[in-house]
Amino acid sequence: MTYQPTHTMNHIIHKDPAHRHGCHNSPRPRHESKPYLIQDGWYPDGTRRMVSHQTEWKPVPCGHTWSDTDPACEGCEWRGA
Repeated sequence: MTYQPTHTMNHIIHKDPAHRHGCHNSPRPRHESKPYLIQDGWYPDGTRRMVSHQTEWKPVPCGHTWSDTDPACEGCEWRGA
């Protein structure tokens, strides 16, 4: 999908040609995750059975779908990543 200049938000954000997104050249997340409790059924007495779960996040250099064509991403080291 490419940058859509007619999208409602782009009329607000891109009025200033020098505008850059807040993520511009920001350091990437370290992709650490902490364990959290999730429900895994029920005990016979009707209480919830909780277990520890941890999600492993994959590295994502840039989550912006249109960064390769978005003017606000011009000059960003993560553009198109």
